[in-house]
Amino acid sequence: MIPQNYLEDASGHRGEAEALFVPSSEEELSALLHQATLSATPVTIAGAGTGVAGGRCPQGGWVI
Repeated sequence: MIPQNYLEDASGHRGEAEALFVPSSEEELSALLHQATLSATPVTIAGAGTGVAGGRCPQGGWVI
């Protein structure tokens, strides 16, 4: 289960995602993005969650 704070921002808008990844290195991030490209999986980059427009709320795919 993905923690809710990765699925919403300060607007209260809530998204959904298939998986959450927290890469520990640039190489790991690169590999994740490469795999997402190969599988045509949408990726949302989770920032601090202070936005109020819902831009960091995933609409499927992966959250990084």
